[in-house]
Amino acid sequence: MTTYAQLKAAISDDINDPSNLVFIDAIVGDMANEAFVEVGYIVPREFQENITPLADTLAYDLQQSVFDDPVQAIRVRQVELWDASETPDQFLRMFVPRSTGYASTSAAGWDVWNGVLAITNNQESIIDVTKHIIRVWGYSPYPPLTSDAQVLGVSNEIEKAVRIYCRVLALRRLVNQRDLFTQWQTTASASDVSPASLMSALGQAEDEWRRRARRLQTLFEAP
Repeated sequence: MTTYAQLKAAISDDINDPSNLVFIDAIVGDMANEAFVEVGYIVPREFQENITPLADTLAYDLQQSVFDDPVQAIRVRQVELWDASETPDQFLRMFVPRSTGYASTSAAGWDVWNGVLAITNNQESIIDVTKHIIRVWGYSPYPPLTSDAQVLGVSNEIEKAVRIYCRVLALRRLVNQRDLFTQWQTTASASDVSPASLMSALGQAEDEWRRRARRLQTLFEAP
C-alpha cells in the first residue's frame, strides 16, 4: 500500500520537481491533502463502524478513531442493532431514520447532526449495553495525512485522481506566481518551458482532471 511519503514523492515527480527545489515537502503535503478534500466531494470515504452503546445515552460521535473532533460532512446510510455476544454477531433490527418518519421530529428516528449520531428514546430502550452494538454504514471525508509512514488506504483510481489534481494545483501556482515559475525553470526538466507552454500544460491538466472526476463520479454511483 502507498504511504504518504511515497505519494508526495510521486507528486513531486509529476510536477517535474523530484528534488523539491521549488515545491518543498510541506507544500506538496498541503497539495495532497487539498486534493483529497476535492476528491472526497466526488467519492467520499466509505466506512462501517461498530459503536459500543452506553447506558442512558442517545448521542454518539462518529469516526472518533479517525478524526479528533466530530466531522460535519459525515453522512450515514444505515444504522442497525446487532448482538455481539453471539459468534458470529447476530443481526437484530434496523433502526429507522428520521427522514422516513411521518413527522419531522427528533423522535421519528435516528439522525446525524455535525458528525454526531442521535438515536431516539425508543431505539435506546431496546439496547442491552452488555451485549449489543450499534453498527453504522456511511460516508466521510478522507482523514488528513500527517505522518510520512501513514498508509493512504485508498484505491488506485483515487490515488491517481489525487495526483492529477495536485498537478493542477502546482501548475496554477506556477502560472499565478511569476517568481515561483522563474525558480521552477531552473530545474533541469523545466528549463525549456515558456509561459505559453505552461498555460497549455495547465489547460491539459485541468482537462485530464475533469475527465477523471467524471469517471470517479460514475464509479461512485455504480450499484
